Amino acid sequence: MSTRIVPSVRPSDTELEALASALGRELELVRELRQALRDQRAGIASHHTAAVEDSLQRVGHLLMALEERRRARAQLLETMAGTSNSSLAWIDDLPAPPAALGVVRHELRTAAREVAHEVAVNHEVLRRSVEAGDAFLQALFSSVRGIDPCYRPEAAPPEPATGVIMNRRA
Repeated sequence: MSTRIVPSVRPSDTELEALASALGRELELVRELRQALRDQRAGIASHHTAAVEDSLQRVGHLLMALEERRRARAQLLETMAGTSNSSLAWIDDLPAPPAALGVVRHELRTAAREVAHEVAVNHEVLRRSVEAGDAFLQALFSSVRGIDPCYRPEAAPPEPATGVIMNRRA
């Protein structure tokens, strides 16, 4: 976890605007990720395999892009705070931080919570879907007891009794 390190010198307005812009780009990606997760759930609900696969690829690409954005933000914070262990918490201690920075930071936190919720819901949906599939297969294969009578070849009619009578006296 990052420690709360306050820059020794107040960052310039240009640096703070660059930070707000970086957070805005992260926010766009987080919102796209949220939508991709919702699309994934819709694909699962409609049994649309291609939609699920597409959403999985989108999620993967968005996570990689988001990681790149976070690295860029970390570099910017390192430049501003003078250390690599900085978090955004020091913004609260700035005298008169730019309003745009506070707004985008709040929106990013909210969107991140929403994504976490979407992930939890999708996890539960997928778990239940797998369980339902397993239960279906178990029911399907455990009900097989042998050849159903309607599929057996017709049994040959019983042979007529030959009624041989033996006479012991003869």
